[in-house]
Amino acid sequence: MAKPESTSDNDSVILVDGSSYVYRAYHALPPLTTSTGQPTGAVRGVTTCLLYTSPSPRDQRGSG
Repeated sequence: MAKPESTSDNDSVILVDGSSYVYRAYHALPPLTTSTGQPTGAVRGVTTCLLYTSPSPRDQRGSG
């Protein structure tokens, strides 16, 4: 049996339920639209959620 490659403690995987984020962002935010009426609230909400889940260099040092 093949031995798995070793990984460092800094490697991580984040699993995101995208449909849940889109639904939540679309219904939780006020109606955000472009000048032509295209709804954009879900895009902004999902982007904000993903920015909060991505590790920052401060978090990796352990002082976040």
